[in-house]
Amino acid sequence: MSAPMMECNSTMLQLLSDYDKLRGQTEMPCREDSSRFWDLVVITTADEDQKLAYEKQIKAKRKRKELPPIAIHVFADPPGPKIGNGGSTFHALLLLRDIEGSSVENKHILLIHAGGQSKRLPSATVVGKIFTALPFGSPMYQMLDMKLAMYAPFIRRMKPGVFLTCADDIEVYELGRDDDWTFSNPGFTALAHPSPLSTGTGHGVFILPQGGATSHDAATRPGGATFTSECLAVLQKPTEAMMRERGAVRHHEGAPPYVYTDSAFYFDAGVAARLLRFREREGAAVAACEIDAYGDFLAALGARATPAHVRDARNVTTDSGAALVVTRERLFCALAGVPLHVVALNRSTFYHLGTMREYLGHLCDGGDLAGRLGFGRFVFSLQLRCGDDASVPAMSGDKMEGRRRVAASDRGTGGYQGGVGDEQGGAGDEQGGAGVGQAVAGARHSRVSVKPRAAVQGCIMHSILADGSTVHRRSVVEYCRFERPVVVGDRCIVSNCSFVTSEAAVAPSTLRVPTGAFLHTVPVQRGGQLFYATVTLRTDDDVKRSVAVATDGGALSYLGAPLSDFLRPAADSDGAATWGQIFEAGATEFSLWTAKLFPLSSTMAASFVSALSLLRSVEAGERVCRSDGADDVYVSLADVTRMKDLEDLLRYRTELHESIFAGHSPVSH
Repeated sequence: MSAPMMECNSTMLQLLSDYDKLRGQTEMPCREDSSRFWDLVVITTADEDQKLAYEKQIKAKRKRKELPPIAIHVFADPPGPKIGNGGSTFHALLLLRDIEGSSVENKHILLIHAGGQSKRLPSATVVGKIFTALPFGSPMYQMLDMKLAMYAPFIRRMKPGVFLTCADDIEVYELGRDDDWTFSNPGFTALAHPSPLSTGTGHGVFILPQGGATSHDAATRPGGATFTSECLAVLQKPTEAMMRERGAVRHHEGAPPYVYTDSAFYFDAGVAARLLRFREREGAAVAACEIDAYGDFLAALGARATPAHVRDARNVTTDSGAALVVTRERLFCALAGVPLHVVALNRSTFYHLGTMREYLGHLCDGGDLAGRLGFGRFVFSLQLRCGDDASVPAMSGDKMEGRRRVAASDRGTGGYQGGVGDEQGGAGDEQGGAGVGQAVAGARHSRVSVKPRAAVQGCIMHSILADGSTVHRRSVVEYCRFERPVVVGDRCIVSNCSFVTSEAAVAPSTLRVPTGAFLHTVPVQRGGQLFYATVTLRTDDDVKRSVAVATDGGALSYLGAPLSDFLRPAADSDGAATWGQIFEAGATEFSLWTAKLFPLSSTMAASFVSALSLLRSVEAGERVCRSDGADDVYVSLADVTRMKDLEDLLRYRTELHESIFAGHSPVSH
């Protein structure tokens, strides 16, 4: 519904270029209004375990010179009931005050809510959505980099305060040079995006005044892409009828009706102080409720706001009953009268990357997001073959003698941007590399471009593939190393998988991943020993769907078949399957998240081959029953999250990074 936007528009091109200049620096440059950056970043997590995992990854990113020299705090939600991103906001404000003191009132703070289990994109379950890989940049971007860069242009028109966002979305926008917009109004200021009414049913929808400057699409005025407006009320996931009834629907000649929907928002230091007072006054009552920063903060604002939302429990996962209603009512009163404005980004689009389908679609289908950010197809990756002139160093334990890299002598090859910037161990003249994929390649090349064989058409990130590999154009391969040719079918995600011949008892000539497969290998600790589990799903499996009791598990679909098909027939008289094979005794959730489906193996290669064997059997229509050997241990996705060995996972990725980096030596011309 957004106005037409050039691919890699000037605003996005500039903000990513500015961010690249800050990555790996030891100190921030002299601060001017036109080049300000965040004073402080806060990332929230669901628990202490996730907090430690995030801190380790941030430390690794700093070591690789991927981050600007700014303070990043990681705060875990307190133990106990789920508190929602609103509760996380209260908790973060308390901790910030304790750590920073009164100086926090003078800082521009980016608050990223990044807790959650990422059940709909399981490749992010262990590392976290905020570290999701994106196929551009040198060094290669992760979602954290995108978040740090994406909102920076707003800072120059923003008073000190807090800018709040979530970890799994991207907003692409264009700012006109002479646009009249600001984040300096008192209270809250939210980003607003023109969207179809159908999109509004799943988002917050702003009601703006129908008269004056906002009565028509400002993007059609010369230089008028963006404007600031008072907001009268916010509707949470309304029906189309409600949008029309409450006056949220807008009309512009020659275009279908539209509404303004939410994404991220800012509040000033005065609001932060008000929220802190509310948290201290309500104390334990707030800590025991699931508060939504969007549904409970924004819904209380505006001249036409009503408390109708306080009894709406549609998005509440832990219903605290009357206590939640009372807390919402008190919060509504506490925020009464606080102004709400929106910055209407008429040339903008909101993209969500939180599901397997969305991730594949945005990275592989060549849609708007890929074009606007300049996504590459072969990013920080190598394809090996024998006979080239430069060898790739092996990872510890690998037998890589004779393996060679494929290096193209052309730079800036459109669509296959695979360079490495000035990272650890690297020389080179360019600080930070390209950072905006194909679009920047024409203006500022990375040190070398690596073009894969024509058969590798998918989105390949931070990976090494053997010669003879084939990847369908609508599949993603990330953080993988294959010493045998891999054939990846359509709509697949292959993440953190490895097959090195030194680990394999049997080395097949080709590793085939069937259409629609999801494979993600995770190191886990059990009994003081290191094992590997490859989470094996279809990219259309619904990991979140649950049933009331274990014996209803047959209603769950796994790899295109009823989950009951994967049970070993029991030895009891009626031959009924024993659901205790899959679900733990005393379990309260029965879903693919808690089903023990993934066997443990001693190496990454063995785990990957075992997963391929399962997929091959399912594809052939064979009944697949769990092995009942004394040494066979199966784990669930929930187990993998709890048992993960993040140190080993980061070691693997670091060694993979070093091998790829060494293989990207400069090409002579």
